[in-house]
Amino acid sequence: MKKYWFKNKSWGIGWVPSSPQGWGILIAFILTVIINIYLYSTGSYDKKVTVFIFIISIVALIGVVFVTGEKLNWNQLQSEENFEA
Repeated sequence: MKKYWFKNKSWGIGWVPSSPQGWGILIAFILTVIINIYLYSTGSYDKKVTVFIFIISIVALIGVVFVTGEKLNWNQLQSEENFEA
């Protein structure tokens, strides 16, 4: 069985990190966003470079999650509180 870096959320659609590698990818993405915002706010980058880095970061994150994560599907918890009588 393949060890996934990201598993499906237990409710809804999307993924959550399920291994140290997955958490590392998520932390690297968050740090990239924070550093990008800081460099833009200090005037080191102009708006075009900042938007380009955001887009590349998001595309890279989604690509890594698709390659290393479980197949995407909609999950819904089956419990009594989800059903109204």
